[in-house]
Amino acid sequence: MAARWALTTQADLMDVDWPASVEASPLCRSEAVDGQLVFRGPRARMAIHVGEPMMSINPLTKRAVYSGPVVNKAWRVCFTAEGGAWPLVRRRRGSSAGWRKGA
Repeated sequence: MAARWALTTQADLMDVDWPASVEASPLCRSEAVDGQLVFRGPRARMAIHVGEPMMSINPLTKRAVYSGPVVNKAWRVCFTAEGGAWPLVRRRRGSSAGWRKGA
């Protein structure tokens, strides 16, 4: 389900009618490979990591806040790549969250 959402969102970003000022940015220019449009508009970074995060409720906003090693790992995976990329990380054997301190 998460991978489907990420793929759909990336595809939907190419259908947005971006203002000319956005499309003029070198980071948002359209790119095609073999005549197939692969990027148009801003590149979104997305990461999917499996595990159970810790959840708490922010007392001020009453919104859920997710934290812990699983969230930290997803954040690190996300920021290893340029926008639009799909970094993959092999989960270590014996690690329930795919992350160990000192790794």
